[in-house]
Amino acid sequence: MALMLDTRYIQKNMAAVGDTCTIIEISRSTGTDEYRIVTESETSHTSLSCFVQILTEEDEGVKEGTARAGDLIFWFDSANESYCAQGNRITFDSKTFQIKDVRKFDAMGNTTYLIQCFTEQI
Repeated sequence: MALMLDTRYIQKNMAAVGDTCTIIEISRSTGTDEYRIVTESETSHTSLSCFVQILTEEDEGVKEGTARAGDLIFWFDSANESYCAQGNRITFDSKTFQIKDVRKFDAMGNTTYLIQCFTEQI
């Protein structure tokens, strides 16, 4: 018999011991006139529970040159999947970070449990 991890278990633990941040969802539109000006609009999703990992010089990504020491990795539960997209921004500890890459961690039945957002400070 396989043990199924409940997504609510992940959400409860993040809310109990995790941090909170704001994800700023970026929408871009291009004008239809001859200047084709691109405009951005922002939608803030506040007080989202997350775990935060600070990269150090000992982390593989830093050693390989794909990340810098001090970059942050944010871990979210599946409830925030639609906001976790490349190009969106995260505000945490009065600093703003751009999402560079997103990875989902799925379990049995293609259920997403965790979302990992690799960021860099902007």
